[in-house]
Amino acid sequence: MSGKTTGPDSDCLAINQPRETLRSRLLSPPVFTMAYVLFAMGCCATMAFAAWLQYRESEAAARITRLRAFVSRLCRWYLEYHSFLGVVSIAFLHQRRLGPGLIVANHPSLVDALWILATQPHACCVLKGDLQNSWLFRYLVTELNYVSNSDPERLLAEGSERLRNGETLLVFPEATRTEPRALPEFRLGAAELVVRTGACVHPVVIFKTGSYLSKSRAWYKFPRRVVHWWIGFSPSTRFEIGESPRQARRQITADLQRYFHQRLRAGVVAQEWEPAEN
Repeated sequence: MSGKTTGPDSDCLAINQPRETLRSRLLSPPVFTMAYVLFAMGCCATMAFAAWLQYRESEAAARITRLRAFVSRLCRWYLEYHSFLGVVSIAFLHQRRLGPGLIVANHPSLVDALWILATQPHACCVLKGDLQNSWLFRYLVTELNYVSNSDPERLLAEGSERLRNGETLLVFPEATRTEPRALPEFRLGAAELVVRTGACVHPVVIFKTGSYLSKSRAWYKFPRRVVHWWIGFSPSTRFEIGESPRQARRQITADLQRYFHQRLRAGVVAQEWEPAEN
């Protein structure tokens, strides 16, 4: 698959738009409607399993491990549902189980965390603080022992403790979704965690076609074309902190952002990854 620049602006992504097919037009509304229903059912199933674990597992660590594995399995089924019906294509490059450290990913859509958690059942996810306004997600966040970003200082303190204890933390440094065809702008939070802990960084580059589930499009608007995701697991790295934590924060953020920009702007993802035939 070859990439094509979308415009004269050098900051535009090199996006290769998939062709609209009769099959995708006919299947799209019922398939995606059912996907929302399945997502709600998955949340309810997770709540039920969490409640069952309260009685079956006396150790909190064991409950969290089993519940995260259950969520990862649901995410894989959710992914396979979309792929099987041919309206969504998801491809992974250099997929592997990531060790302790910080998973840093860009954030083009609402479901990016689901695709990553489908491959990393042990990961602890940093979630948007607004989710705690819902009793359902507040319960799930608590039972899964995920971290909320509602309080930045608490996030940095708790995230640092998790990393020092050998956990794998998934974070989106943008703290929000990227606008379609825009390049991610990283904040300093992820770099601060690296400076405080010296954690290994696992960059995950996500490339997506179209505007489905993006920041500028309502979640209930169905796509009219096949939607492609390509998710690349880049080589893990460690950063030199040096004597100035403040300078290290800015340098790490700049280095990560530059790397993601290079990968996305050049369209390397689209050139290297060909989704499976549906």
